[in-house]
Amino acid sequence: MNHADVRVAVFNDFWLYPGCMSGDGRAMANSNNTQANRVESSYDGRFHAFWRGRVVTEKGRIKRFESEREAWEFLALCDALGRVATD
Repeated sequence: MNHADVRVAVFNDFWLYPGCMSGDGRAMANSNNTQANRVESSYDGRFHAFWRGRVVTEKGRIKRFESEREAWEFLALCDALGRVATD
């Protein structure tokens, strides 16, 4: 394989490499799960959350929150459940 065959996607400081997929098909970042939760502002004025270092998704898309507080409350719920909360 040469370098032209390798495609790398960069998303919010994560490098996603081909073949770095979990068993259920989700992309896995080149990092561990011990990273802290965080909330970042989006280009559209809403917010997105990272739980244990991974962006929170819903139905295959980044989950957006209307306020920073809403995102932090969601992350607290995820921590209490020990997994990403679903509706």
